[in-house]
Amino acid sequence: MQITNELTLWYDNYQENNCCYQDAVYSNRTIIEKLKNNNIDFSTKQTTDEFDATANNIYVIELLNVYIDYDIFSLIPNHTKNLFKKGLSLLLYYPREGHIIENWFPNLYKNLKKNNLLQNKIFFVFGDNDIEVNYKNFCKSHNLKSFLTPIAVDYFTGDYIENVKNSNVSIKLEKKYDFLFYNGKMRPHRLYAVSRLSQKNLLNKSLTSLVTINNCKYYSLDKCLSVLEEQNVDTKNTREFVNNFQPILLDVEPPTDDFSEREVTEVTTEWHYTESFFSIVSETTPMNRFITEKTYKPILNLHPFIVIGPAKILELLRNRGFYTFEEMFDESYDQELNYIKRIDMVLKEVEKFSNLCIHEKYTLYKEVIPKIIRNREHFIQIAKESSVREFSKIFNTIKDKT
Repeated sequence: MQITNELTLWYDNYQENNCCYQDAVYSNRTIIEKLKNNNIDFSTKQTTDEFDATANNIYVIELLNVYIDYDIFSLIPNHTKNLFKKGLSLLLYYPREGHIIENWFPNLYKNLKKNNLLQNKIFFVFGDNDIEVNYKNFCKSHNLKSFLTPIAVDYFTGDYIENVKNSNVSIKLEKKYDFLFYNGKMRPHRLYAVSRLSQKNLLNKSLTSLVTINNCKYYSLDKCLSVLEEQNVDTKNTREFVNNFQPILLDVEPPTDDFSEREVTEVTTEWHYTESFFSIVSETTPMNRFITEKTYKPILNLHPFIVIGPAKILELLRNRGFYTFEEMFDESYDQELNYIKRIDMVLKEVEKFSNLCIHEKYTLYKEVIPKIIRNREHFIQIAKESSVREFSKIFNTIKDKT
């Protein structure tokens, strides 16, 4: 697959990213790295260079943390703002996350307006599969006219296959554990799920991880617990779990505060998959249909899965050609809109499986082996050109609008 009509990416400085500010904007140009790795044609210019209004010109801001309420657009030099008047477009690039936009989009709008940028062509690349609908709802709820063009991308299909160093290719019938449950960074829904499994005495039948991250005010134990309490969740057992919390390690090594997303993405511990029947996928958010490598890991590694994530995520996966596992689980949880009820439904299915005799577990597992093989083959097939396909979508949308 080729992208024949290139874009010109504009930067204020050849050595730095645009609007780089602490943890709000990436200091390194990840988009250029991704384009180069996939042999996608593009060119770069500095905003002091001569401007050709007939070209597809885009000024890129690579957002890192949208919850930092800082006016990054105030960092755009005046000579660059003059180029917007000549036809330079603005690309807000944030494909790795799928947060609820209602929680941070008002600040984005406020700061765009403050810097007189709303009249320009603005494109917003985001990981939420339903960003177009969610963006329309946002504008409607805030009584705003549309001020940007949202572009939904599937970032992690390509990113995972490009960076993973090894994967499990074995199918072993005999298992030591019922399930594999990676959790990575602490989040409210992960704390709730692990604490409930602990309450049900199911963790000793599993390979489960849950760690805290040093100096992380957003996902500390107390913050996660308070988020659950704000949503009227019964947290009596969760609070007891928090009071006695010890890091549960699988995919990271001590010290537990040092958690590298890239490290756990690249390196696969193969026996985790061969020695367990299925994965509980703990997606980044239980609210938006944002699929990360967390879902693709069991698919590549020949594992059945059940998902703690957004509603209708299984529906989305099936639409993308993947099999899900109704033979092993009641998948009606996928239609439940309340995320706490949805987690409880998932955990009920996990408990039902754990209570089966070993013969019944093997029977169910053997029944889905053709599915896990087909899922892996399908993933590899679509993942090889995923990044090119997604950038083609971005580039073509920009060209059509400009």
